[in-house]
Amino acid sequence: MYVVYYLCVMCIMYDVNASKIFSEEAGQIYERAISGPLRKNQLLYFAYADFEESRLHYQEVHKIYQRYINMPDVDPTLAYIQYMKFSRRAEGIKSTREVFKKAREDSRTQFHAYAAAALMEYYCSKNKEIAFRIFELGLKKHPDNPDYIMSYVDYLSHLNEDNNTRVLFERVLSSGQLKNEDTVGLWNRFLEFECNVGDLASIVKVEKRRAHVLQKLKEFEGKDTAQQVDRYKFMNLYPCTNDELKAIGYRDISTHVTITNPHIARGLLSHEPNEKAFARPDFSQMIPYKPKIKYVPGEHPIPGGSFPPPPTVSNLLSILPPPSCFRGPFVKDKPARNW
Repeated sequence: MYVVYYLCVMCIMYDVNASKIFSEEAGQIYERAISGPLRKNQLLYFAYADFEESRLHYQEVHKIYQRYINMPDVDPTLAYIQYMKFSRRAEGIKSTREVFKKAREDSRTQFHAYAAAALMEYYCSKNKEIAFRIFELGLKKHPDNPDYIMSYVDYLSHLNEDNNTRVLFERVLSSGQLKNEDTVGLWNRFLEFECNVGDLASIVKVEKRRAHVLQKLKEFEGKDTAQQVDRYKFMNLYPCTNDELKAIGYRDISTHVTITNPHIARGLLSHEPNEKAFARPDFSQMIPYKPKIKYVPGEHPIPGGSFPPPPTVSNLLSILPPPSCFRGPFVKDKPARNW
């Protein structure tokens, strides 16, 4: 059987139409997949688009992305980002800007599209000014999103523009549009920034401002010493041992992360096991096992112990006198059985 299959494959190698036939069949399978119950699965659309791109069918790729984006009840942000990447590869940066323009006009688009477009301008077209304007445009639309602000900070830090980075921190932290719990990560990043490029006066100033904000949060009350650790740490090097850090409650501050993405908030990236996914017995209905030295044979399937009687029977036994108090005659049940 193996020899027959091998000979068949050898013949197909010299068939110029075989690859085209199989390629068309693969495209039909993709088309059936996105037309069925998985019509909202982004992974299928992206794989289908890459498959058509490998065949140089660029018009089909445009139709695939637009087909998903035009669905009214989906989040098209990731689709727009992948669409921009394809447009850049196939048609250049101008086509990417046209796709980004459509993404901006779509009210369903999240902040990720702005960050992706800005970074694409910086890395691909080498144009820092356009990237800067895109980040500023996104900041006007998403001024209360700490994740987007952090991506903007990362971009400015990468450019080594200290003044612009400091101005951005001051703008977003003093705007009043962010909640106190949403600014913890930004204050930590601001302090890290000043520790790297600022002088001691700037470090102390930012540290005091951050402490004033942390005092308003219950989980950071009484942890002044823990707040000071951030001034002296570097990467995974800390001025205290792990036990000392836990004792002063530093882990609560360093691991405080604000998650605004609802998919991540539901535990998509959580390292902790989802306890609700595992079935657990009803412990309230379980009867305690009482081991004892002397037990009646057949009292329990496992020798050496017994289960207490049900609650109703236990109540009756508590009312009745103990067996040692019985001195009366015993009923002869043998004649009754014979009758």
